[in-house]
Amino acid sequence: MNATDFVKTFIEITPTKKDYQEKAPDLDSFIDILVNNHKIGKKNVHTDVPEKDAILDLIFNFDVSSLE
Repeated sequence: MNATDFVKTFIEITPTKKDYQEKAPDLDSFIDILVNNHKIGKKNVHTDVPEKDAILDLIFNFDVSSLE
């Protein structure tokens, strides 16, 4: 699996704010914290990394700083 596939899969399985609100509508501020701890964004500058180095590709090309 390469980094792009990992990110796509991660986004697909990550609950959204709407998913959380359906279960606990009164915890809005806590829901924001949960959602923000599962964000992965693409960095503006792309670094070419060999496909066999998927972890380096993830680190260099995606913003995982808020991912817990």
